[in-house]
Amino acid sequence: MVIFKYKDYEEYSKQKEMTFDACKFIRRFVQHILPSVSSRFDIIALCQTLTKR
Repeated sequence: MVIFKYKDYEEYSKQKEMTFDACKFIRRFVQHILPSVSSRFDIIALCQTLTKR
């Protein structure tokens, strides 16, 4: 589980928390840093492998 805080600017910069499982968080985070599509699929495959265990 990953818990992080963020500012919701629609509600006057109110600070909120969001909770994700680790793979979903990594998947969303990686969308911001990886340039190529193939790298994204590698991360998704890694997460799927980890969740099967």
